[in-house]
Amino acid sequence: MTDYTKSAFQNYHSHFALVGVDHAWSENMSGSVRVGAELYENTLGRQTKPYAEAAINYAVARQTQLRWFSMLGFNGALLGSYSSSYGVNTGIQVNHQISKRVSVNAGASYAHSELTGGPIARQTQDSVFLNAGIGYQLMDNVNLNANYSFSTQLSNNPLVEFNRNTVSLGATATF
Repeated sequence: MTDYTKSAFQNYHSHFALVGVDHAWSENMSGSVRVGAELYENTLGRQTKPYAEAAINYAVARQTQLRWFSMLGFNGALLGSYSSSYGVNTGIQVNHQISKRVSVNAGASYAHSELTGGPIARQTQDSVFLNAGIGYQLMDNVNLNANYSFSTQLSNNPLVEFNRNTVSLGATATF
């Protein structure tokens, strides 16, 4: 359930009927698959479409973890002035522990969405997201991190196309 306080017309609810399996092929590799239907409801109506998700986790080495994920379904966060957004997202993420204190991560993902019920009969969006980061454990309960991400979106509506570069610095403390 997603309810916006200032944009109630964008509220949406998704309900799922899924079957799935989790499996560990080895000590280093495990995965999961879920398939079924998604009932998507917002102020403009209800729709039901197929839903699927899959993920594979692989320990390349003791210090290196690799994760692939994919999802087919509705995405209410991309609506804007459209009644629904349905598509596929897939990506890969790698995390590597260089030393006890230093870790790095990188990832790439792709999303294809088809938006319907809006000003353009069928708007498509293809997005690519790239990210890289480094973390440093300052103390047992304090971590510092720096991240860079790049995202780009192409569409049959040039008004929503963009390139975005983001740099972030952060700190977390656990008590």
